[in-house]
Amino acid sequence: MYKKILAAVLTASLSLGTFAQDKMYLIKDNEVVAKYNVTDVDYVSFELPAGVVDNTGNQPSVRNRVYLSAIGSYFGTTDDVADYQIQFKTRTVMDENTPVEFLYLQLMGPAADYHNLSLPEGTYTVQNGDVRKAFTFYKGIRDITLEGEAVGGSIVIERPNNEDMVSVLVESGSFTITKEGNGYAISGLLKLDNGEVLEFAYNGACVVENQSDEKDPADILPLPESVMTADVDFTAGEAYFGNYGVLLEDKPNFIYNFVYLYSSDYAEILEMGILVDKTKAGNIVLPKGKYQVATLGSTEYNSGNNVALAAFQVMGDMAIGTYGCWITTNYTDMSPLVSGEVEILEDFNGTNDLKIKVNLKDNSATPHAVTVSYSGKAEKLDL
Repeated sequence: MYKKILAAVLTASLSLGTFAQDKMYLIKDNEVVAKYNVTDVDYVSFELPAGVVDNTGNQPSVRNRVYLSAIGSYFGTTDDVADYQIQFKTRTVMDENTPVEFLYLQLMGPAADYHNLSLPEGTYTVQNGDVRKAFTFYKGIRDITLEGEAVGGSIVIERPNNEDMVSVLVESGSFTITKEGNGYAISGLLKLDNGEVLEFAYNGACVVENQSDEKDPADILPLPESVMTADVDFTAGEAYFGNYGVLLEDKPNFIYNFVYLYSSDYAEILEMGILVDKTKAGNIVLPKGKYQVATLGSTEYNSGNNVALAAFQVMGDMAIGTYGCWITTNYTDMSPLVSGEVEILEDFNGTNDLKIKVNLKDNSATPHAVTVSYSGKAEKLDL
């Protein structure tokens, strides 16, 4: 209705001097895209009249995009403000062909429940200053590092081919998110740092993936019974090591290191999980000493000492994860090891020889012993 009224006024080319208002506004959706003092304008027209010269210069070009897919990410809630990112794409999610264009919007919403994630409905405007506020979004930023140019925040990425990439920053604007059926309707106007205006729209699904540290505690599974029928004693022929970083939330100062020892015929594989206090170890991967085997939550586990971990299993998103100490015998039979001791004979820094003695026991009613020794090079596994 308003557009019809405006069109009628423009067609009649009424003099603006007859209106009492001081300013005239040009509006797109819920945004003013231009405004003028009435005293500076005689009349408005959809077409350039004969004899009238256009002295406005180059106007911003408008880039119209309808995106075909969207993926959301949730990064956590801090001080009741939740951080999200939406990645829009001019191709479907699985289509990796070029040319392709991406729009990344880094936005903030109200505090979120990570058990039930969705994009908050509302209108988002650009964040000003350092105050974090729901229903705002971050501008794009560009920085030069030793590795080259880095961009972040809200940006447009153009991939004209497989080799080239052009990044354009979002400087201002607004957009609206509305739930529609099983998906969303998302649209807005964004001013880019190359002088263009991006008018974009998306209608469809947008799954929000939890990329934060806000997750339920791991589901610890009961241990299987040992399948060992006798003691195992061997001198390992190969050794491997690595780490999972700070794996356990209740041990934030401890690195989870793992060591694998293989028998010469690969029939036996001993896996060990060893917790080392990173604040004391410095550059030493495995400090010299004896590591008592400790179960999760036990007195020894909570003592603050470096320990070897008894076997435990965790139900992951896609599979069961095994951690701590385990022995594989006869190539395929895997048994948990729940007590004993691991001794590192010399500080191991990852480059010198690993010298280790192991004396562990399984969880049989009458426990079986696993004794292994090794002295030699250890290869690092990067996971």
